Amino acid sequence: METDESLYRAYLHGCDDALIELLRRHREGMMIFIYEIVGNMDDAENLMMDSFAVLLSREKAFSGRSSFKTWLFSIGRNKAVSFLRRQHCHEEKYADLFTDSAGMSADFTVLKEEQSRELITAMNSLKKEYRSALYLTYFEEMTIEETGRVMKKTKKQVSDLIYNAKKSLRDTLEKEGFSYENT
Repeated sequence: METDESLYRAYLHGCDDALIELLRRHREGMMIFIYEIVGNMDDAENLMMDSFAVLLSREKAFSGRSSFKTWLFSIGRNKAVSFLRRQHCHEEKYADLFTDSAGMSADFTVLKEEQSRELITAMNSLKKEYRSALYLTYFEEMTIEETGRVMKKTKKQVSDLIYNAKKSLRDTLEKEGFSYENT
């Protein structure tokens, strides 16, 4: 399987199928990550597409100082933060990643059904930064360094966030009657 970096280079040399593959690989994960920031699935989808438009326009070149995925998710985060600034929103208005609301989109409902209800409830009780750190590290399989670049945190800060998030998640799940030895 080709790496993201090699696909991006192939796209830059005229292979449009390489960009389609990058979109296929990262569309869903990026949309969920952006949704966590903006709290609206339609806006998240638009911002995800805007992030990929950066690749199309070549307005910002990938330097290779991080992984391609880290760079792409950073673009998505920056687009989401800029969007919120334009909307005059503040951090306390950010929506939860796992919200149980009647207005949820069909795509998000399918995703939610794939996760265990217990985990979703426990994740919902975590602080936003804890959820972001866990999501990027475990669901998107980013390294601590990559997660730090996306979240604009140091490696130590991300490690602390993950440690505290796992502890909080374990405590919440244990209160519900679950026992997790290695979280």
